[in-house]
Amino acid sequence: MDTLYVETIRIVARIAAVFCTTVAAGLLLNGDYYKRELEKLLDNFGIIFIDGFLSLAVGCTLIYYHNVWVMDWPLLITLAGWGGLIQGIIAVAFPNLLKHLKPLFQIDNIEKAFAFLLLVMAALFAYLGFGF
Repeated sequence: MDTLYVETIRIVARIAAVFCTTVAAGLLLNGDYYKRELEKLLDNFGIIFIDGFLSLAVGCTLIYYHNVWVMDWPLLITLAGWGGLIQGIIAVAFPNLLKHLKPLFQIDNIEKAFAFLLLVMAALFAYLGFGF
């Protein structure tokens, strides 16, 4: 693989590791707050619209610069890009669909389960990006 390409995907993996760790820490330390506030945010179409455009921007950027379909770890970055693009399209074009997520916030310890998933992803991205 090209050295510049490898370094670029390692930088993206490092950013993803920090992002996932930060969000997981917030969920673990302030889980009830996040559940309450995220539920309120689903009623705010302005926030959903802004979130949609940010998700579209990140998703499109990742796909444009890294649309690599290989059976190796860089595929995770490609899938994250497509996930962001799809989330952005739904938030901008179909914001009412996101209201169906509200029942998820009623599940006991859902924030801890999501935080655990994010910590696993953070560990994976840290290993791949920082080379631990």
